[in-house]
Amino acid sequence: MKDQILMTELKVGLANTNFSLPGELKQAVELIKQKRQFSYVVVPMSRFMSQVKLTPDAISQYYDSHKDDFTLPEKVSVDYIELSLAQLMKQEHPSQQEIQQFYQDHISAFTRPAQWNLQQIFIRVPADATQQQLSDAKQKITKITQALNKGTNFGAVAQTYSDNPALATPVWITADQVDPMVQGILMKTHDNNTVSAPVRAEQGYVIVKILNTRSAKVFSFADVRDKVTAEYAQQKAEAKFSDLNDQLSNVAYENPHTLAIAAKQLNLPIQSTELFSREGGATAFTKNLNVINAAFDDDVLLQNNNSNPINLNDNDVVVLRINKHVPTIVKPLSDVKATIIKTLTQQAALKQIKQWSDALVQKIQQGMSLQQAASQNGLSIQQVAYIAQHSSAVEGNILNAVFEMPRVDTKNKNNVSDVQLPSNDVAVIVLEKVQTGDRDALSAANKKVFESSLKNNMGILDYQLYVNGLLQIARIEREDEKS
Repeated sequence: MKDQILMTELKVGLANTNFSLPGELKQAVELIKQKRQFSYVVVPMSRFMSQVKLTPDAISQYYDSHKDDFTLPEKVSVDYIELSLAQLMKQEHPSQQEIQQFYQDHISAFTRPAQWNLQQIFIRVPADATQQQLSDAKQKITKITQALNKGTNFGAVAQTYSDNPALATPVWITADQVDPMVQGILMKTHDNNTVSAPVRAEQGYVIVKILNTRSAKVFSFADVRDKVTAEYAQQKAEAKFSDLNDQLSNVAYENPHTLAIAAKQLNLPIQSTELFSREGGATAFTKNLNVINAAFDDDVLLQNNNSNPINLNDNDVVVLRINKHVPTIVKPLSDVKATIIKTLTQQAALKQIKQWSDALVQKIQQGMSLQQAASQNGLSIQQVAYIAQHSSAVEGNILNAVFEMPRVDTKNKNNVSDVQLPSNDVAVIVLEKVQTGDRDALSAANKKVFESSLKNNMGILDYQLYVNGLLQIARIEREDEKS
């Protein structure tokens, strides 16, 4: 932690103490605020797609060399029986007498315990306290008692003396939420706004002020009937679940080549899944990793045995077996021929359009105008006036290519480039003019933003160079190498 703080201080120090010269600011503004004017034509990919002619041999060769791309993974579908606590609960239909008896037998579960609204003052005493520490604690308790006896506000005394002032905030609690010694105070005190004498609790001395009390309340059967019914059903279902789980495991193991016997004995339906691979299927069940691992286990898949019980969660168990097994297969050429033709056509067209656009770029570099090129090839010119680098008015690939092109000058009058677009069309671009940013045109506020950003970036660069320098001269030893 200390080292991290020191490194942060170094990084911040380099950033905060850096500076930029007027010439550097001018150069940065000229570059960042630069705008460019250009024209371009878009050469459509479709023009070349229609020209591609494929031979049957080319299609067959591609199929033979890319069979992995046309391979369907191994798949299985499974039959299974599921033991579910939720389903067992739905099968419970207790009588009125049974749930009333359950209510009486578990009356504490339907009782709101007594509650006390407390403030506490706590003086900590270590378990291995010295005589001096004990003496100091007792002196503090004496001062607290004297202050409270004089009528000083309990909260004010707690803020002054308590080792945990937060305990002075009034809070409702039950007896099982406090130290046993405090429980004794609660049980003996029946009046509100009563301040106890100090008692020695497990971790120190405690003084309690009881502000208010709520007596324990037994909820009537009518008020909690639904809750009683649900808890009765859950308790009964949990007992059945445990017993049936053992039966399921035994019967499935003793009859490894069928689920029918276990399904009949436990009165559970046999369910089936769709086909799924080792990557899982479309349902939550076939996506469950435990289910997938069991289905593709050799004992289940190859030996055709029932699986061991599989825990989907704490309250759901299944046993499965293979229903259908589809081995890995390669799709026949007839099924994938259309896909191959599309792929090969696109590959050939991409190669042709690149060759064509490169040739057009070369012609423009040699003196042909973009207007001539467009007219000869039935293309339309798009003209873009001065535009900034991060504008959204032009397709991103075109804009990036424009700002990567060198500036126009006397030696570079025909500044032209081509770039592929997401649609696979190709744009041929001619850069016409470059307008540099003007530092003097910036407002005072924008100048400050530029200066601050430039200083921070230079500070980050200095820090990185400093770290790289340390890494180059550092001698690093590993602990395992020392031994």
